[in-house]
Amino acid sequence: MSAEKKREAGLQRAAEAAREGVSELTEKQYFYAAEFEAEGAWLSFMQREGWKFAGTDGWKYRFLPCEPEDWVYHLDFKEETGEDEDYVQMYRDYGWECVTQYGHWFYFRKKRVPGREEDFSIFSDNRSKMEMIERVIQGMV
Repeated sequence: MSAEKKREAGLQRAAEAAREGVSELTEKQYFYAAEFEAEGAWLSFMQREGWKFAGTDGWKYRFLPCEPEDWVYHLDFKEETGEDEDYVQMYRDYGWECVTQYGHWFYFRKKRVPGREEDFSIFSDNRSKMEMIERVIQGMV
């Protein structure tokens, strides 16, 4: 099933859940490691539709109902464990909220403020993005 069809099916389930007053929505999705940007875009889409990302086990994604808002979600891969508080604090210093962690993946989000032009990439340049991709590859070997 294409990403677009998955998104449409998920939106239909989310709309049904909202009508029924469901307090939590679970969506089954699978993203390959290389699809981290698509995963973040999907989480942002769900937030705009009124479902705030609450956590994942890598296959199932939990959402809580919320007011539709424009949040940007990004994922980062941290190969080594330990000192996670300093790592997360670095993102907080730049306005990012750490939603959850699954394995070596950290899920961050930041609210888009209308009228304020802002860079919403967690990577400072293409080189830092490539370094993260290399960490993912090394972590999978």
